[in-house]
Amino acid sequence: VVSVREADADALLAQAAARGVAALVLGRTGGGRLRMKIDGEPAVDVALAEAEQRWSSGLSRYFEAPAA
Repeated sequence: VVSVREADADALLAQAAARGVAALVLGRTGGGRLRMKIDGEPAVDVALAEAEQRWSSGLSRYFEAPAA
């Protein structure tokens, strides 16, 4: 996931395409929530504080999980 100014989004997409890297716009930044849509339907809607906590502790939770 990459964040750029909205004015730079087209240039970033063009650079990615020129290098054979698939890229798309997921949404816009701002506010206090992380929201994402897939095919126009809401897929993620979470407070930024919760998203940051899950992101920052994800690897430690993975390695602490009991083996299946």
